[in-house]
Amino acid sequence: MKSKIRILYVTESHSREAGGVTTVVNDLSSNMSKLGCYCCILAVSSKDEYVPRGVEFIGLDERWNSIKALFSKSLTDDVQRLIKQKEITEIHLHGFWMPLQLIVALAAIRLKIPFILTSHGMLEPWLWTGKGQFNYLKKKVYFYFFAYRVFRYADYIHAITPNERDNLKKLFPRNNVVIIPNAIDGDLVKDCDGKIVDKYIFFIGRINPKKGVDILLSAFKDSGLFSSGWMLVIAGPEEVPEYAGELRKFIKKNSLESKVQFIGPVYEKEKEQWFKKSWLT
Repeated sequence: MKSKIRILYVTESHSREAGGVTTVVNDLSSNMSKLGCYCCILAVSSKDEYVPRGVEFIGLDERWNSIKALFSKSLTDDVQRLIKQKEITEIHLHGFWMPLQLIVALAAIRLKIPFILTSHGMLEPWLWTGKGQFNYLKKKVYFYFFAYRVFRYADYIHAITPNERDNLKKLFPRNNVVIIPNAIDGDLVKDCDGKIVDKYIFFIGRINPKKGVDILLSAFKDSGLFSSGWMLVIAGPEEVPEYAGELRKFIKKNSLESKVQFIGPVYEKEKEQWFKKSWLT
């Protein structure tokens, strides 16, 4: 018997290297699958090593990342055929700037299938201007001539924070923008009883100025917690090497080398272990 709810999750890439978006898509699809929904992840990726059990994965050729994909009738037809074949009832788009989200959204509109857009912060003001004037102009052209004309028909646009909601409302004033914060699986902390066993403060995310790791480091130093045995553990890819270098200089300047640890990206079981043994995440 087929599930009444059949969800297609669409993302630009789907691998460990893709970072937080992949984690969110996996968490959503895994939990919805456990509730009895059919879940399928569609991505421009040949990798499928990072897909939850019970969730189908369909990887597409790299040509889908080309702007030419927007003008390919055969690619559009392939997407519509896939949606019909899988009897999809809802579509959840993750990310914003690649052709795949736009093509699937167009198919959803034509097939009268409701769809949600989660931009994952990709429309925040600093990302528009952070890579120079030429890149800013390219984004403006793509947004107003292509993306806005399609995504304004989204049934919901998902924001993670009130600040992101306000920014999205400026871009999509007529859309229903809803806030749903990121969550942590309760099973990761179910064994905690409030006692401090391990004095770990755990940060996980991209090492990028936007994430405010420098603020965390400064607060850790000012708190004096390191003098009573506390450790700050920082996990995640060093997306901006210059920024990571500045963080290390700060650590060395303040003699925190033995109290702050960079452990790189962590996944699945290793990540769960850090969540469980850290007092604060």
